Amino acid sequence: MAAAEGGPARLRELAIELAVQGLLLDRVDRSSWKRVLLSDVVADFQNGIAKRRSDAGKRIPVLRLADIERGNRIRNEGLREIALTVAEQEKYRVRRGDILVIRVNGSADLVGRFVPCEVERDWAYSDHLIRVRPRADLVDTGFVCALARSAASRAHVVANTVTTAGQRTINQVGLGSLPLLLPPLAEQKRIVARVDQLMALIDDLEAKQTKKRDLSTRFTKASLEALTTADSPEAFDTAWQRLLEHWDCVSGNSDLVAELRALCLWLALSGRLEPTKVDDIEWRDTTLGDLAEIVTSGSRGWKEFYAAEGALFIRSQDIKTDALDLTTPAFVDLPEGAEGKRTRVQRDDLLVTITGANVGKAARVTRALPEAYVSQHVALIRLRDPRQAPWVHTWLVSPRNGRATLTATSYGDKPGLNLDNVRSVPIRIPTLVVQARIIARVQHLMRLCDDLGAALCRAEDRASKLIEAVVQEMVG
Repeated sequence: MAAAEGGPARLRELAIELAVQGLLLDRVDRSSWKRVLLSDVVADFQNGIAKRRSDAGKRIPVLRLADIERGNRIRNEGLREIALTVAEQEKYRVRRGDILVIRVNGSADLVGRFVPCEVERDWAYSDHLIRVRPRADLVDTGFVCALARSAASRAHVVANTVTTAGQRTINQVGLGSLPLLLPPLAEQKRIVARVDQLMALIDDLEAKQTKKRDLSTRFTKASLEALTTADSPEAFDTAWQRLLEHWDCVSGNSDLVAELRALCLWLALSGRLEPTKVDDIEWRDTTLGDLAEIVTSGSRGWKEFYAAEGALFIRSQDIKTDALDLTTPAFVDLPEGAEGKRTRVQRDDLLVTITGANVGKAARVTRALPEAYVSQHVALIRLRDPRQAPWVHTWLVSPRNGRATLTATSYGDKPGLNLDNVRSVPIRIPTLVVQARIIARVQHLMRLCDDLGAALCRAEDRASKLIEAVVQEMVG
C-alpha cells in the first residue's frame, strides 16, 4: 500500500479517520463521547500581528506561512525577527499547547490547516495565522489537530472559506463553529499516542520506499550509462547482459522506462545489438529525400470540404504514439479534379506531423486504407522501395535518431517543419536482410518495454485498489 502513488498520504488519511472514530483503541465506550463546537473548548482565538517591521521593542521571531512545513509543522530555524513592544509580545505570544491555524492562503488544501505548537518559545505569529488556545482541562491539542485533519472537518473548512482575489480565508467564527465529537480527555491522549505511532510507521515506510526507488533509479541510470559509454565490444556485452538479467528491477519511474525504450532503439539502429560486428555490416549514409519517391504535404483550405462521410482526412492529431489513430476520424467530400488528390495515402507511406506541439511525430501506414488524404499539417513520404518502410519509420520515431533531428530542426514560437527539413533528415541504413533482423530485435525489445510499463501500471493499480478496499472496510 505504501508503494502506491500517493499511498503514504492515503494511509495517513486512513489513520486519522480511524482515530476520530475511536477505532484505534481496543475498547471504546462511544456513549461517553460528547458533541461540541470548537468554540466550546477554546479559551480564545487571536488573529496574528500585521506588523512587518519596527524598531521599537525587543526583536523576536514572528512565524509566517513560510515557516509552516508540509502544512502541519513549524520549522525551528531561519525565522524572521521583528521588534515588538511588551504588549505586542504578550498579545501574540505562542505557548506550548497552542494551535496555529492557517487563516489565509491561495491553496484550498492549506487554508484552515491546524498546526500544533509543541514547544514553548518566545515567538509571535503573523496575521496570516490564527492562534487557537484550547482548554487543557477539556481537550488534548494533538486530538484537536487530528480531528481537524478528518474529511468531515476539512469539508467544514471548505464550506466556511471565503474567496477574494484568488485568496481563500477562514475567520474565527468559521473555525469556532467546527463540530467535534470528543471522548474523555484520557481517551483523547491514548488515541493521540496511537496516531503518533502510526504516523511514525508510515513515515518509515515512505522513507524505505523512497530509498528503494532512488536505488532502482540509480541502478537504471548506471546501466544505461554503461551501455552508452562502453569502450569495447566486451564491455558492451557485459553491460547489456547485466541489464537483461535485471530487466524487472528497472525503476518504476515511467520517465526512465521511456529512456530505456529510447536507448534500446538507438542501440538497435546503430547495429550494437547485432551478433555481427558493426564494421562487418554494409551500411550507407543517406537522407530521407534520397530514399523517397515523394515528399509532400496536403492542400490548404480543405476544411470547407469536411463531411459526415467520404474520404478519410488524416490530420496531425490522428498521429499518436508514432502510429495512426483513426478512432475519431474526419472525412472530406472532395470535388472532382481536386488538386489535393495527389496526396492520396497508400500502404507503407510514412506520415510526419510538421506543425503544432507534437511536431515530428511519425506513423507508418501498415495496411491498405480506403480513400484517404493528408492535411496541410502532415507530410507524406513515399519511399522508392516500400520494403525499407519499417526501418525508416523506426529511425524517425527513435528519440536519439530521426526524432532528435526533426525536433532540433523545428523553428519559431510555433514549432514547425518545412518539406526541405523532412527531406534532409539523415539516415544510416544497412542491407534489407540486416534491416529485417534488426527490426525484429527492436519489436522484441519494445514488447519488453511495454510489458514493463504495463506491469508497473498493474502494480500501481493493485496497490491503489487495496488502499480503497481497506478504507471502505474499516471506516465505510
